[in-house]
Amino acid sequence: MTADTVGCSLLCVYCWNYTNNLSLKKGKFYSPEQVASKMLALGTKNHCHTFRLSGAEAILGENSFNHLLKVIGILVKEDSDARFIVETNGIMLGYDGTFAERLSGSVGDRIVVRISIKGTNEEHFQKLTGADGCGLNYQQMALCNLHSNGIDYNLAFIPNFFTTPDIESLGDLLEGAEVEQLRYYAGTKKRLQDAGLVD
Repeated sequence: MTADTVGCSLLCVYCWNYTNNLSLKKGKFYSPEQVASKMLALGTKNHCHTFRLSGAEAILGENSFNHLLKVIGILVKEDSDARFIVETNGIMLGYDGTFAERLSGSVGDRIVVRISIKGTNEEHFQKLTGADGCGLNYQQMALCNLHSNGIDYNLAFIPNFFTTPDIESLGDLLEGAEVEQLRYYAGTKKRLQDAGLVD
């Protein structure tokens, strides 16, 4: 069961939600109770016990992190079989290690954190995301913080943007990683061409 969100600290050139994340004019704010209630209702209707937020960044800072924790807390309280996939770029989890600690302490055994790797060096990261290349370091730190707090995580990557040596350089990190398919949504190919990432 997936709830779509808007708003991200990155502006990845290939993102299906690029325009919405660029303008932030769609949607409205919902309380954790409203989000969880809708997700539970849809989960019950469809016999689904796996939940996630997608389309944007779930952890933009303290407020959004607290919102996320409350949503997950309600879900796992109301549904004893509930599991939650936290889709994130991982930057805040790397920047502030206490976030991983708090995830582990509250709902750590009921979640999997999914981080999409955005490159193998800072220049590559910057081309893909439009953000400062140091963000890649925070992604890598996030993995360490999750591991040290015993939180399950899964990596994802789009092989179109990685050479074979790039993939080999990531070694065990990509073992069992989810391979994402590059899809050309409206404007995607032109943005990729402008960034010099495709012909």
